[in-house]
Amino acid sequence: MNELKKRIPPNAKVIAGPDESGCIYLYFLHKKGFGYEYPNQLAEIKNGKTVIEDYIQRGASYLITTNQDDLINVQLKEYFQSTIQYNEFYIIQLKK
Repeated sequence: MNELKKRIPPNAKVIAGPDESGCIYLYFLHKKGFGYEYPNQLAEIKNGKTVIEDYIQRGASYLITTNQDDLINVQLKEYFQSTIQYNEFYIIQLKK
């Protein structure tokens, strides 16, 4: 997790998952942000917008995921600026 922390700016808010607890990834990364529990949850519509769109509007600038389904989801890809892989984690910088 230390290498992941180094690849993300210190004060950046992140979206991290899938994580059934909703917070373990955030805890080990020492980051603030938003957890999600299952693949493709970020593409779901809540209150007229996708979950990822809501999180971006609330300050998220990175997505950290271990799920490849999230990487190929067309509803999510439109928010991706760049992607790097570190071990089983994908670190995605999000468009603002």
